Amino acid sequence: MNRLLSVALMALLLPGCATLKKHTQQEEPARTKIVPVAGRTSDAHVCPTSKNTAMTAWHVAFEVNPRTWEIRPRYLMFTGKDGKPGTLVPKMWDPRRDLAVMVAIGAEFPGWYGFAEEIPKAGDKVKVSGYIMKEGMAQGIGEYTVLTPNIAGQIRYSGSPMGGSSGSCILNKEDEIVGINTAYYASSGGIDITIVGSGWLVVGPWREIPELFWREVE
Repeated sequence: MNRLLSVALMALLLPGCATLKKHTQQEEPARTKIVPVAGRTSDAHVCPTSKNTAMTAWHVAFEVNPRTWEIRPRYLMFTGKDGKPGTLVPKMWDPRRDLAVMVAIGAEFPGWYGFAEEIPKAGDKVKVSGYIMKEGMAQGIGEYTVLTPNIAGQIRYSGSPMGGSSGSCILNKEDEIVGINTAYYASSGGIDITIVGSGWLVVGPWREIPELFWREVE
C-alpha cells in the first residue's frame, strides 16, 4: 500500500554566496508563496502544498544528537497569512530520502503550490529559492538548467542558491512542484568552481512512500 507525500521541504542555512534575483510582493503571485523559516540553529525553507502542510528536507525538520544518535524534531517559525506568526511541527518522514512533511500550527500559509505531472527534461529551466546574504538575507529566487532529470529519484541542476535554500520547492516553468531542494555540490578546477544543485523528485510515483518506509512522529 502506498501513501502520498503531500507537503513541503526546507533547508539549513549553509555558508556560501549566490546570484539570486530579489523578489518583491509586486511580482507574480507564485513567488509570494515561498516560505522561509527560522529555528534556534538554522534558517531554511519549506515548500507549501496546502494551507497548513509543507514538504521540506529531513535535515531541516529533524536533528541528530551527536552523543546518543537520537533523532529529535525541530520546531520552526514562519510568517503566515496576514502576517500571523506560525509554528511548523514535523509530522512524517521518509528514511530513504532527505524528505519530511511538516504541519503548520497557529497560522496558515499565504499560498501553496500544486504538483507537476511530469519530470522536467534535461535543458528545461527550474527555480529554487534562497537568501541573498549581501542584501541582509533578503529572499531571492534563482533560475537554473536541468542537467540530469532523474538519478535514483534525484534531480540535478546547474547551480544553487546555497545558503538557506534547503527544503525549498524546485519549481518548473509553470510554477509547479517537481522536487525539494536538499543539497549542492562544488568542484574546483583551478580558478573555476562548478556548483551543481540537487534535490529529490516528488513527481508521479516519486511522491509515493510505501507503507513499509513511512515514519510518523508520535
